[in-house]
Formats: sequence, C-alpha cells, structure tokens
Amino acid sequence: MERLKSKIIAPDGPLSAKLCFVGEAPGEEEDETGLPFVGMAGQLLNRCLTQVGLVRSEVLVHNIFCQRPPQNNIKYFYQDASCKKPTWEGEEHIKIFTDWLTKLKTNSDVNVIVALGRTAIYHLTGKDKVEKWRGSVLPCTLVEGFKVYCTYHPSYVNRLINEQEEKLMGDKKKQAVNALPVFLKDFERAKIQSQFPEIKYIERKISIDLSFEELRERLVELTKDIHTVAVDIETLPSEDGPLLWCIGFSPDPGTAFVVPFIRGQDCAWTEEQEIVLLRLISEFFNSPSTKIFHNAGYDLAVLARYYGLRVDKDSWQDTMWMHHAVYPYLKKSLAFCTSVYTWEPYYKDMGKVHFGVRSSDAQEFAYNGKDCCVTREIFPVVMRDNKEIGTWQGYLRTRRVFESHLAMTLKGIKIDVEK
Repeated sequence: MERLKSKIIAPDGPLSAKLCFVGEAPGEEEDETGLPFVGMAGQLLNRCLTQVGLVRSEVLVHNIFCQRPPQNNIKYFYQDASCKKPTWEGEEHIKIFTDWLTKLKTNSDVNVIVALGRTAIYHLTGKDKVEKWRGSVLPCTLVEGFKVYCTYHPSYVNRLINEQEEKLMGDKKKQAVNALPVFLKDFERAKIQSQFPEIKYIERKISIDLSFEELRERLVELTKDIHTVAVDIETLPSEDGPLLWCIGFSPDPGTAFVVPFIRGQDCAWTEEQEIVLLRLISEFFNSPSTKIFHNAGYDLAVLARYYGLRVDKDSWQDTMWMHHAVYPYLKKSLAFCTSVYTWEPYYKDMGKVHFGVRSSDAQEFAYNGKDCCVTREIFPVVMRDNKEIGTWQGYLRTRRVFESHLAMTLKGIKIDVEK
C-alpha cells in the first residue's frame, strides 16, 4: 500500500517547556520548511503567545499526525466520515505520537497539553465537540498522567476572523466576533494551568434528597444571617406555563441544596408542606442577603408570575449581565461563563432534553445544584472584573431598569390601539 510522500514534521521546542501545544497535522508551509506551525495558523499562535506574555521558543508544539495529508484534508487519515476510525496509516501516526508523549511524561517539564481543535481534543481526551469542551481541563486518556486544556485550532480562528462578512450568518457571525478574544482568554487560562501538573477541581457537595424537615431547617438558616447565595430554577412545560421542577441554593461554591417541587411527574410534597417551603423561600428572598442569579429575567419572571415570589429590589445580582458589562462581545450563557471564570469541566448535557424527554429527577436536581455552585463561584470574580475595568456603574444602571422590564414582562404594556 502506498503511503504519504510528504515530509515527516518533528516536534519543536524545549523539553523544559511547561506548555505543549498539539494540533492535527502539518500544512503546506510546514511541509516546505520541515517545522510545525509556521503557516498562517502558526503565526496566529505566535501572536497569541506574545499577547499573554509567552514566547514561541519556550513552548513545545507538535501534531497528532506528523505528515501533511493531501489538500490538507485530515479525513485522509480516517476510514469514516466522523473521523473516529483511523486508517492503517493514521494508526501508525497515532502510535508514533503516543510513544513520543509517553517519553515526554518522564523526560520533560510539561504540566499541561493544550489541545488545538477537534482532532487533538478527541485523541487526547476521547471527547468530541469543540464548542462543548473548549475551556475545560481534562485528564489525558491517550497517555495517563497529563492534563489537557481544550481550545480551538488557530486555523479555525483564522478562517472565522478573515471570512467575508456578508457570508457570515447567525451563530457563525457570533462565533466570528467571539473567536479571537475567546482564543486569547484560553491562552491566559492555559498559562495558569502550566504552573502545576495536577488537575484541581472544586469539590462540590450537592444535596438533592433532603427531607422536608431538613429543607425547612436549611431555608430558615439562610434567612437568619446575611449570606451571599446563588439561586437557580429548573422548569417543566405545561399548558398553563412553566412548572417549577426544583429550585437550588448555593451559599458557597462547594455546597448546594435543591428543593424539589415535582418528583416522579407528581407533586413532591403535600399541599401544606409546599406552602411552608414557598413561604420560607419568600422570606429568604425578602431578606437582606444577596441573591445571585444567572439570567434573572427568566427566573424572577417565572417565580413572580406563577408562584407570587418577589425578591427585595436591592438584594439581588445577575452574573450574566455583570459578565456582559465587562465583555459585551462574548457569549453570555452559563456554560460559557463557567468555561472562562471557573475550572469546572463542561457538564451542561446533564440537564438536556433528549427527544422531547427531560432527564431523570435525580440528574436534573444534581444539574441544578451544580448550576448554583458555579454561579456562586463566578460571582466574586466577575464583580472584581467589573470594578477593576470600570463597568460596575454601567451594570448597576442596567440592573435598575430591570424592575420596569419585569413589570412589563408580567403585566404587558398598555398601548393606544387606535393610534
């Protein structure tokens, strides 16, 4: 069987490097020069390294496949369209890369491997979908003992920022605006991870099956003293509007408890018990404690319209709006904010709807609790960024407008029909 005739491109960089960047395969310029990452993607890589205070000569760079495929088409190395089953030649390249990585484990100072793009992420961690796992720190499954930081491939970033504007539509247009700033943010985060070899996640204790008495105790405790508590709700659709599936509370990033209202497609409590729980939640909402939401517009509208719950107007904050005040050009979802403000790996599939069916109660409650924990973790970081950058007063102005916005959401807007 005939094999590729393109040059074998060796890794480049010192073994004393703390950071190792891994892409998919060399391109035309790399094949000509015999060096990895020297084309357009390599030039962007170098500029981003400089922006975060790193030098190309101080990092290691390599590719999963060490030869340029025909027309730069990575599918050459795979048997299937989804690029998960390597050909015999692809297997050889992966074996060579694995052997190199194994030696690197004992002969280098590398603390983190930065997986550039889908191919590197898949082979190093077994995970798919760059947009999901970008920003996550994961254990390396190819060679145990390494940690992997997932991000875009620089060629993808280049394509987005250089594509003609009239060809960009919808999500692709948003990604084009976001691509370079997010890529730079990932380099800053990878630099932090390069300072130590361990994977450090916050240990989170999420209580999802507390008894009625235990929940009553926890809610009373929240109201006794002044706390800073992240709050999040999950809902189920119904003909009469959203039904409160559960509501979670996190007084610190490491703990959360969840109050279920629906369990097994039925009411979780007796009518009397539910009234007690809602009354205690209402007392907490009207206490001076700070309540943290991510996208308060949804949570507060549902709680007000369908459950009569109000939050003291000066006692709540919104991490989504705070983030938007600092980075108006970046995405605002909790999944994205988690990927830039915390080290929690991607988890949002826990609460997804699959074929119109929601996940199990236990899975949804755990998901809700984790949302609360990461929102609580994000809050002090994004508040500090607002105050350091000078956008805090702008954020407060936006928040003040929310009362009118919520009133319009709940009651509608009076208009002169004839006019």
